[in-house]
Amino acid sequence: MHTAPPPMLRRCFIAWMAPPQAWPAIEAARALWHWPNTPRPLSGPDLHITLHFIGDLAGERAQGLIDALAAVAASEVPVRIEAAELWHAETAVLSGPATPAMRALQTTLGQVLVALGLPCDTRRWRPHLTLARHARGAQPPGVTTPVQWLAAGFSLACAADADAGAQRYRIVRGWPG
Repeated sequence: MHTAPPPMLRRCFIAWMAPPQAWPAIEAARALWHWPNTPRPLSGPDLHITLHFIGDLAGERAQGLIDALAAVAASEVPVRIEAAELWHAETAVLSGPATPAMRALQTTLGQVLVALGLPCDTRRWRPHLTLARHARGAQPPGVTTPVQWLAAGFSLACAADADAGAQRYRIVRGWPG
C-alpha cells in the first residue's frame, strides 16, 4: 500500500528554540524597549534563533530533509545574545556574536541543505532572536542583561496551522544533542 506524502509545510526554518527557562530573561529584555506603536511580538514557544530559513517544503522534500537532519550530530552549544537592535527599521532583535561552536553547527546544517538542493543563504550569519516584527519607531535600550541558554539540539519548524491560536510556529521535528 502506498502512503501519501506529508502535506506542504509553509515557511520552514531550522532553529534553536528558546527554552522556557530563558523566556523570563527575554521578556525582561523586551520590557526595556520603548514601543511607540503596536508591534507584533513573538513570545513563549515562538522565540528562536534561526540557523537557516528554508521556505515552503513539499511533503517529499520535507521528509528528505528530516531524514538528513537526523544524521547531524548536534552537541550542546552555549547561546548568548545581548545587543538590542532595530533591524531594517522595523524588526526588534536581540543579537550576539557567532561563536565557533555556533558557526560550526550552522555551517554543517547549510551543507545538508545544499546537498539536498534546498535554499541556503550565503550571507554572513548573525545569531539573533526576534522580539517583535512591525516595530517601526521602537527604540532599543542602551544596555540589556545578556540572555543565555545551552542549546542542546535544533529543530525544524514551520508556520503553524490556522487553528494553532496565537502560536506562529510549530515544531516539525527536534533533534537533541
